[in-house]
Amino acid sequence: MLNIIKKQFKLRKEEIILAGIIECAAFLLGMIILALVVKFDKPTDTVFELGSIFAFSSTLFTTFIMVFATFGVSFNNAICMGRTRKSFVTSYTLVTLCVTCAIIVIALLFSIIEKSLYTFLYPDHIFGYVAVNHITLTIVVAVILIEVIVPMFIGTILAKYGMKAFWILWAIWMFGCVVLPKMVGRMIDNGYEHDDSVLGEIERSLVSTFGSISIVGWYAIGGVILLLMLVTTINLTRKQGVKI
Repeated sequence: MLNIIKKQFKLRKEEIILAGIIECAAFLLGMIILALVVKFDKPTDTVFELGSIFAFSSTLFTTFIMVFATFGVSFNNAICMGRTRKSFVTSYTLVTLCVTCAIIVIALLFSIIEKSLYTFLYPDHIFGYVAVNHITLTIVVAVILIEVIVPMFIGTILAKYGMKAFWILWAIWMFGCVVLPKMVGRMIDNGYEHDDSVLGEIERSLVSTFGSISIVGWYAIGGVILLLMLVTTINLTRKQGVKI
């Protein structure tokens, strides 16, 4: 298994190098933007870790896209070269896990470096945000699980069902990013504006129900969803044929 994991690292070497370049470039870009803001926006008296935030978010997003975009191709190549489906999924998962952990560790190191630099470069400014202080073990574990499981699940669905799955996933994404936030906002507003209506009562009940769920409850719901995605990925790859 160790040799298989090493081969998987070699096969994804370009992807890993690209992620490293993006993280470093985004870090520098964030620092440059902050420097320009401090220079030209005179009322500004605070600085924060914009470079580290850029590096962390952009690299995770890029890696997320690369994983689900290339998963099907990597699967076909591995099976054609005689790999078993089980060994491929295991090695691919472990490599993605290692890459995600490396991204997080590098972002934390950037945060420490950035704080030290800003203390020296902007001694008269208030350091308004320390990313390291707001990161808990629970958040780190949640980010790692999402970054590993979700793109592999999407990649498996795309490999299995092709463009039909792509358009369905795209519709779900657009609904969640554009339509759902507006619906929730309107529900909250209508729930309080129309106190005596049946619609207002239903909307207030929904808002109250979801709002009453604790953080632990949301973590549990998310954990169940991720587990279902992982099980689905494993089952589909076992039955997935090779597409030449």
